Amino acid sequence: MKSVGYYTNPKLAEALVQTLRQDFAANMTWLDKSYPIVQEHFDENESYPIVYANDGTIENIDLRPDNSLDSYCFFEHLGANIQNEDEPIAYNLAVVFWFDLSQIDSTQTQDYTWNLISHILLRLKTNGCYDISVSTNTDEIFDRYSFELNKQQLMRKFSGCKISFTMYGDNSLCAFG
Repeated sequence: MKSVGYYTNPKLAEALVQTLRQDFAANMTWLDKSYPIVQEHFDENESYPIVYANDGTIENIDLRPDNSLDSYCFFEHLGANIQNEDEPIAYNLAVVFWFDLSQIDSTQTQDYTWNLISHILLRLKTNGCYDISVSTNTDEIFDRYSFELNKQQLMRKFSGCKISFTMYGDNSLCAFG
């Protein structure tokens, strides 16, 4: 899968996500790629996550699981709570991870999914995320999309998780009044 760079001047939820992506790149060396907030793409019979390539083209990157990467993640924007101009915005976000455990650490002979999740949780908490919930249930990880997930893509040696959380962001970029 192609990479997506960082925004020059991200705003609102994308600014928070970019901070997390940069933190992940610096502190989770096992993560191949991280992608910004996705959109839901609709084909005739299904929907799936895509992200704009941010390279001046019209290209979108399909983020359904495949074997081309050892690990990747992408973010979903689930909503925001904007109270008033004196309070920060509470963003409800989720991050979806997909792993090929045999490629991340070939010396491991056991399922170490929860070790990776603990690392992710540490990074999220370090960055001020709260109300965190974790799912490794195959029916919940890609629940916003209707594409037919090959369950083999989430059976060991492969794994995945979806972590939902809330994060406060600056509201100075909103036009009030």
